[in-house]
Amino acid sequence: MKKVLAGLGAALLLFVVGLAVYVASRQHLKFSVPLPAVAAATDPAVVERGRYVVRNLASCPICHGDPKQMERAQAGEEVPLSGGFEFNIPPGKFYPSNITPDPETGIGRFSDGEIARAALRRGA
Repeated sequence: MKKVLAGLGAALLLFVVGLAVYVASRQHLKFSVPLPAVAAATDPAVVERGRYVVRNLASCPICHGDPKQMERAQAGEEVPLSGGFEFNIPPGKFYPSNITPDPETGIGRFSDGEIARAALRRGA
């Protein structure tokens, strides 16, 4: 019986060590794809349609809006998408990013291709 338990313990230890080595070897992989050749439209009708999608269909302000302005966002008013809403779920707290055009705290320094690759094509 002791040999069986020792064998199972050794197998479990080997599995845990193997899993740790596998996870450690995968931590710094890069999954880069080329930037798509896109440019944001400046046509007022397209911009207004985008505003409608963001504010109404996708409900971006619910997560990316300031929690203090949630009532305004739910009433359909335009609020800055500066982040700040806290998701306190296992395994921890998560905060959606600031997606305002501010170059210091938002996505203002990103090119259209970077935004398309990061948010629109590879997951929001």
